[in-house]
Amino acid sequence: MRNKALESTLGADFAFMKRKPGDRSSCYQHWGCECDSGWYQLIHDLCGEIAAAYSRAGREPDIIVEQIKEKFAKLRFYYRFEGAPMGLVIDSLGSGALRLSPEEDGLTDEVRALRAEIKSIVRSYEEKSRTVCEYYGGEGSLRKLPWNNHTYYKTLCVDCFSNALKKR
Repeated sequence: MRNKALESTLGADFAFMKRKPGDRSSCYQHWGCECDSGWYQLIHDLCGEIAAAYSRAGREPDIIVEQIKEKFAKLRFYYRFEGAPMGLVIDSLGSGALRLSPEEDGLTDEVRALRAEIKSIVRSYEEKSRTVCEYYGGEGSLRKLPWNNHTYYKTLCVDCFSNALKKR
């Protein structure tokens, strides 16, 4: 996240979001949130729902955040669970992400249900990001921006889009 104070608040509010200085074990630990501050509240709410799901299940969080970033104008929240390998994620513009998780033996039905709930929470917030300006946090939509003879996409409000075009 471009705003280190907001990122520190995430770590203070949710233990699984705490970054450790010098830790380069994941993109998240090394770089933090690779998106702009407008999505801070979205990410905070997502983490709050994950924490609430663990609390309802009476379990300590075993989620490991691997990377948080913007890709194809949407929030991407990549994660795995302690002791489990990272699944395969295939991202695309428009249709979202296809997530393939390895089968884990020995999980109770309760843990499987909790992990399914977390997957649903993450997917829902990734979809919500399609309507939230990444820069400002207000209502946004998919915008095409020119950059070095290419086009890239961002979810922006009208004002942020206009400002971004002026900078080009």
